[in-house]
Amino acid sequence: TVRIRERISVPEASLDRFGFGDLCVQPVRIGWKKARADIVAGYAFYAPTGLYSPREGVNLGKGEWSHQFSLGGAAYFGARKSWNISALSSYNLNQRKREVDITRGDTVQIQGGAGKRLGLFDVGLAGYGLWQVRDDRGADLPDSLRGARTRAFGLGPEVNMTVPRIRGRITVRYCHDIAVRARPSGQILVIGLTIRAARWDSPRQRD
Repeated sequence: TVRIRERISVPEASLDRFGFGDLCVQPVRIGWKKARADIVAGYAFYAPTGLYSPREGVNLGKGEWSHQFSLGGAAYFGARKSWNISALSSYNLNQRKREVDITRGDTVQIQGGAGKRLGLFDVGLAGYGLWQVRDDRGADLPDSLRGARTRAFGLGPEVNMTVPRIRGRITVRYCHDIAVRARPSGQILVIGLTIRAARWDSPRQRD
């Protein structure tokens, strides 16, 4: 779900919208586990299912298909690997928006953090950096936005809880933009549930 709030001195120009954003599907994700490190790679796409109209200045959805390619990993330190540091880099390839000739430039994002395991909980600090690496383009792009590239950095706490009964994890992450360019500043709250449906170990690992 997405909530967008804008408060300015003119009340009738302020807005508060809440609803579902674009759908993210990750059909491919592969990983490798080492003694003190994990590596993961994947492909995902965003479908334009959120509310979008090119006539609106602010939308819950982006009105475009996007392809995302990612690569990252985590390293573990200390007794029983209780300390960890992780990073995930991704490249987003954006397609043309619906009903308007505008294509947003591609972006590179790095997400990561560091934390410590305390029993069933992992607590730590998460952050991200986003850079637009290609200009927006299209016949309907306003002249004022030509050549403007988005850049943003954010930071905040993260808590993960392991739930052995369902072989899953619950994630709560909150990040606040601390520096932005060519876009409004904002906040991100993520609440996620991950459940491991099955596990296959190689014969060597089972031995």
